[in-house]
Amino acid sequence: MSGKSDKKKPLVPRLRFPEFREAGAWEVKRLGEVCEINPSTGDLPDNFIYIDLESVVAGQLVKKQKISKEGAPSRAQRVLESGDVIYQTVRPYQKNNYLFDLSDGNRYVASTGYAQFRAHDSENFLFQLIHTDSLINKVLSRCTGSNYPAINSSDLSKIQVVVPRTDEQQKIAHCLSSLDEVIGLQAKKVQALKQHKKGLMQQLFPAEGETTPRLRFPEFREAGAWEFIPLEAIAPLVNDRVQLKDISNVNYVSTENILQDFGGVAVANKLPTVNSVSSFQAGDVLLANIRPYLKKV
Repeated sequence: MSGKSDKKKPLVPRLRFPEFREAGAWEVKRLGEVCEINPSTGDLPDNFIYIDLESVVAGQLVKKQKISKEGAPSRAQRVLESGDVIYQTVRPYQKNNYLFDLSDGNRYVASTGYAQFRAHDSENFLFQLIHTDSLINKVLSRCTGSNYPAINSSDLSKIQVVVPRTDEQQKIAHCLSSLDEVIGLQAKKVQALKQHKKGLMQQLFPAEGETTPRLRFPEFREAGAWEFIPLEAIAPLVNDRVQLKDISNVNYVSTENILQDFGGVAVANKLPTVNSVSSFQAGDVLLANIRPYLKKV
């Protein structure tokens, strides 16, 4: 099929709610036409909850830090209103974005590490839209930097997206938001299990300075004390270097791409500007040597 014919294909999703099957094609717009990006928000409140780049994880606000205007960092500039979406412009593949809808009496201000979106139609649809693979890939292709890929708000505003009319936006957003609620409930269960595991680990491994754990399986209660040995005796350090020019279809992982709390890895979108890298294989353990307290393993 020719490129000219492709341009005439109607822009419609493969799955559509029955009431919108005859609603026509979606419309191509720039992101800056779908929402106002970094709207003027006036002066900072005297006191507010500051949202920095570590405050949001996978759409959830995990940290609240109340500060005064006088003690605020220079990056505290995005004064939030209900319905605003904040978009992580640094390492956007992490998808640590947030739809602000809190009404607890506090004012909230986000870091300039986020772009602030104020939707013209449905903020819930906008929040789902920014997590589509299509948009994320477009964002990553415009990012600069390898270890800390980032995009500026001007480039964000120019990214093309496809959107339906408002009532279809709302229908899609309601469907996907309902699933997000289910996922959120499951996430709370997972977090509870993580806390349970943490408690078990503290008992199944000896405390600092001790050689016997407090909790032991019945068959090992008479097995004696644990033994001190060098880590390399059970896990030798491997540093197999390969030349980038000698390999193809490589997935590159840096310490920044190892997710915290044993969350796995996110493959970087760009290769490093070096000649060689370390290779690894199934069964290897990757341990980030930067900020080890984040448990990036």
